Amino acid sequence: MNAADANGKVVVLNEMPAESRNTLVAHLVERSFCSGQALMLQGDASDGCYFLTKGWVRVELAAQDQGKRLLLG
Repeated sequence: MNAADANGKVVVLNEMPAESRNTLVAHLVERSFCSGQALMLQGDASDGCYFLTKGWVRVELAAQDQGKRLLLG
């Protein structure tokens, strides 16, 4: 993804100074996920930061003491 694409797709980047934005954009990798596919699972080590450019995600948290899943958004 280049700086022009990122600026159009990731609005928060528009607020960054150009030099910082260009450094970050140089490390971005555009990925696609299928409906229902997990981006990450609770307890996984962090491996990056995700910017959602289209679609939506569901965030769930396992409530271990209740044996339920909490829908966060």
